[in-house]
Amino acid sequence: MSETNKRVANTKKAIQDSLLFLLESKPKNKISIKELSETAGVNRKTFYAHYSCVEDVLLEMEDEIVTNISDFVKSCVMEEYGLNPYLFIQYVHTIYSSNPAFFETLTSKRNYHYIAEKIKHVFKEQIMETLEIPEDKLLETDFQIEFFLSGITSVYVEWQKLGKPCSFEKVSEILINTSIDDIKNAAITGNFPT
Repeated sequence: MSETNKRVANTKKAIQDSLLFLLESKPKNKISIKELSETAGVNRKTFYAHYSCVEDVLLEMEDEIVTNISDFVKSCVMEEYGLNPYLFIQYVHTIYSSNPAFFETLTSKRNYHYIAEKIKHVFKEQIMETLEIPEDKLLETDFQIEFFLSGITSVYVEWQKLGKPCSFEKVSEILINTSIDDIKNAAITGNFPT
């Protein structure tokens, strides 16, 4: 990596780390570029060289999470393990635990839709590639996968919003009973629920 690229990466990391720090004490709409720049130890001109607003920093961080999820999904051997809900939830839980303030910002009412859609797209794409679904069953399978992934992400976010009323293991146990294998079998046999 060249010196210029290292400097850019270090500057962006300082800005992102500072945003995470500030999110621990206030919502993102209360964080000014001036405050973020000062906390990161950069001037506003430097901030604007990389981002146009605080939201851009969050979006870039979301995209990094989605890229990590994509790499994670591709590294799973779906034929061997299936797309077990526990793996997906465990990964999301690891992200959440690493910085609750940031994750709660992502899953707030305003942002949940965007990050959930990005995550679902990554998983759906991998599932569709793995299942090799017949052309005449694509629509049904697409809807089932959407239902499956939407359910998992919604339950996990609801669990957080309710103040985690049970353990992570209990949430996983509840969701583990739903398996992508049901979708796979339906795609192969054509026996979709009516």
